[in-house]
Amino acid sequence: MVGVLRSANIRLLKTNVSKHLLFEVLPLLPSIDAPTVNQLSNGDYAIETVIEKCRMLI
Repeated sequence: MVGVLRSANIRLLKTNVSKHLLFEVLPLLPSIDAPTVNQLSNGDYAIETVIEKCRMLI
């Protein structure tokens, strides 16, 4: 139950980023902790980060 209540104010953000832009994009991402970065088969990257709902731009 505590996990459900905590998750009410956070969101998971997923995005794919070109390998040429990775180090430009990473500092711009809001994050509660460090983002997860995985290399894709085409050399680009998939990024997942958890952000607070109040920090999202609407």
